[in-house]
Amino acid sequence: MSRMMGLSALRQLAAAAASVALLVSCSTSGDGTSTPATSRSSTESTNTQVQEPYAWLTSVMPTESELSEALGYSVTIDGPPKIRNGAKLRNTFIGSREVAERDCIGVVSPLETDAYLSAPLVAIAFASESAATYGAAVFDAPRSAEETFKRFSDQWRACDSRTVVKSSGGVVMHYALSDVRLADSIVSAVVTVSSDEGSPEVVGRALGVSQDCMVEVELVHDDPADSGRASERAIDLVESMLSRVKTS
Repeated sequence: MSRMMGLSALRQLAAAAASVALLVSCSTSGDGTSTPATSRSSTESTNTQVQEPYAWLTSVMPTESELSEALGYSVTIDGPPKIRNGAKLRNTFIGSREVAERDCIGVVSPLETDAYLSAPLVAIAFASESAATYGAAVFDAPRSAEETFKRFSDQWRACDSRTVVKSSGGVVMHYALSDVRLADSIVSAVVTVSSDEGSPEVVGRALGVSQDCMVEVELVHDDPADSGRASERAIDLVESMLSRVKTS
């Protein structure tokens, strides 16, 4: 638990403040998505329909052993994430009063609405365990996945050495982006998170594509000395996830 204190607590505070903006018209799930209260039964029915043909997505998710190796301590997974329709992306920046370098949000956080925009997704699954956030998205066709990956890799490289600034609930967070690399079907980056309070955290980010599926990983390290291997660990996890993508 001690590894999640410091700036992680500030990030959670900012996320909590952002969720207040949803209370008037939406109910918010624990993983960062919102569901209109008036259409919950319809949403549940749609999710059930999505589950069946894409049940294989749960097998793409990291194992406890893989997460433990990536983070350097034992991690327990609280069951597989549910499979959602492609419109149910994350939106951790909702409610933020001001965001600088908004076009780089996709480097900062996985599976964000602001990053995927109108990408033709048909199913997604994601979860957060300990200091890791991970997920996978299925596109309507392999070509769509490849085109989106190309757009993302270009965008990530354009964001190298830039800083995303997020102001929410009286907390100002700085996300300094660096060490963006592209190798084959995986793009990676290091994000250094800081604020006026607490010590900096280093986040390893990686995103990869295979067939019609894109996977993303975020690993938070509270020791700046981990910056050298932060993205490498995220890449290793993405490679493991991609190896399990359905090929038929």
